[in-house]
Amino acid sequence: MKILVLNSGSSTQKSALFELEHDASVDPVPPPWEGKLEWNGTKQDRVIRNSRGDEIRDQAETPAERQVSIEEMLRNLWSGPTAVLGASSEVSVVGHRIVHGGPKLTQPIVVDETVKRAIANVSEIAPLHNQSGLRGIELIDKLLPNTRQVAVFDTGFHQTLPLPAKIYSGPYEWYERGIRRYGFHVLRLSKLSAVTWGTDVHWWRLTAATVWTQLWASHH
Repeated sequence: MKILVLNSGSSTQKSALFELEHDASVDPVPPPWEGKLEWNGTKQDRVIRNSRGDEIRDQAETPAERQVSIEEMLRNLWSGPTAVLGASSEVSVVGHRIVHGGPKLTQPIVVDETVKRAIANVSEIAPLHNQSGLRGIELIDKLLPNTRQVAVFDTGFHQTLPLPAKIYSGPYEWYERGIRRYGFHVLRLSKLSAVTWGTDVHWWRLTAATVWTQLWASHH
């Protein structure tokens, strides 16, 4: 099972491919391919490497549309000197780290048009990160149109906070408008198995833990 993970941030784009078998453990596994773009003003740094030791490392001007650079980076997964796949169709599923799910998107979920709208609807709370996440989803729609995508939300883990802990010390109408304490930087793992495939839940839970543990590590 080949799983591509996208971590779309406000100033970076980190991607990695993980290849997991049915007996995969929950311990982190090294990715056979990974890429990173970092934008700092007008400067773009790019690093792409694979497990064979092949590497692309360069610097360029930040393009007007970052999507162009992200697409070029991802294409190196199946073409070019760092390619580890024979074709893009070998990717089994794509996982996206989305910073904010708001009050409704509390569990990992297969991406469809309704989910995209829901992510967009709470983008005011995390405008830079959520918009970047949506652009990552749209790019995968273009590059891998028949591949299932799953969104996992930083805010999902803390959805069980008791009500007094969620509410800020301000007017209650803030809470009614969705302004509340959500909690960030923790990815909920336990449900990716069921929503992604619907079968072999134990293996998918291990897969989720492995992939998102790696994603959490790459975020820091």
